[in-house]
Amino acid sequence: MNNCRVSALINPFVAISAIALLLFCFANIQSEEPESLSITEAKARVSILESVYLSTLHNVHRKYFNSNTDRLPVPSRVLEDVFFSVDQQHGTKSRWIAVNAPAMNLEHKPKDGFEKRAAKELAKKTRYEELDNGIYYSARSITLFASCQKCHLSALAQQSSGRRVAGLVVSLPLMPNKPKEDTRKSK
Repeated sequence: MNNCRVSALINPFVAISAIALLLFCFANIQSEEPESLSITEAKARVSILESVYLSTLHNVHRKYFNSNTDRLPVPSRVLEDVFFSVDQQHGTKSRWIAVNAPAMNLEHKPKDGFEKRAAKELAKKTRYEELDNGIYYSARSITLFASCQKCHLSALAQQSSGRRVAGLVVSLPLMPNKPKEDTRKSK
């Protein structure tokens, strides 16, 4: 068994903490200026956050507290299940991309277009965005800490200077702002 799997088995708390950190960073992405929200926008944001939190809770319990398995998945893999759930509920597309460290999963190699441009930019800055054909594309860098680098990079590569990052890419189709009337007060 390689060292990456052994460390995940020894301390699942580290994996769960990593997921919580990613969610905290995702939930706290804000513009510099506070903005006024309509009730429709506020409800939409709450709906997305609820689905992220609930999906994460379910996936963490299913993957890390299952007595039928001897191997624990890495946190980024568990979050892919969260991406799937949230994307299905909200019409978004979310995925990881490799930026300046080798992809541990071939599916994480940047695809053509936005993802390749984003990977190039995320090596230098924390966010890259585009608007194209009614779709908002956003990419955010995710710092690969030492615990991440021990699997992603060789020992020699870990010693080289420079910030190592992966990327989180989210695309969201923009729709005309048609408020939906909701006469219900609570469910």
